[in-house]
Amino acid sequence: MNQNNTKKMGRPTEAPKTHVARLRLSDTEKELLDKCCKLSDMTITEVLKMGISMVYDKYSNQ
Repeated sequence: MNQNNTKKMGRPTEAPKTHVARLRLSDTEKELLDKCCKLSDMTITEVLKMGISMVYDKYSNQ
């Protein structure tokens, strides 16, 4: 905490990210994830979020 005993403000956002997810990957899965990131010039987080959206879109239209 700072001198005034208040929390330091971060960047304001309309969609705060308060949840954390962990996963375990095999060597092969990690290599595929790294290749996806390199080919798409995206971060691991961006690739995983895109994957979630793709799976949701595929199954929510059924």
